[in-house]
Amino acid sequence: MGESGGATLGAVKAVRNQNQAGKIAVFGSDMTTEIAQELENNQVLKAVVDISGKKMGNAVFTQTLKVINKQADGEKVIQVPIDLYTKTEDGKQWLATHVDGLP
Repeated sequence: MGESGGATLGAVKAVRNQNQAGKIAVFGSDMTTEIAQELENNQVLKAVVDISGKKMGNAVFTQTLKVINKQADGEKVIQVPIDLYTKTEDGKQWLATHVDGLP
């Protein structure tokens, strides 16, 4: 399990370098272009979870406005949905949607 983009890619490379592709599966977090390509390849990387910085920023901005307007609900934890990518098609779709490489 890679806990960030770099760790995920490092785990994929380690599996490949040990000729264990197809025997050891890697799961990771933080989608990037390289990770989407590995997911599309589907030899080693089998799933990735990702939290959108845009979704997180929007949630924080919304909560900030509520606090400024004294409409805050008192919650100290703001739930932000995560995205789960598990299929070759998910990697292809991410690459098509993020042609600039930005998450």
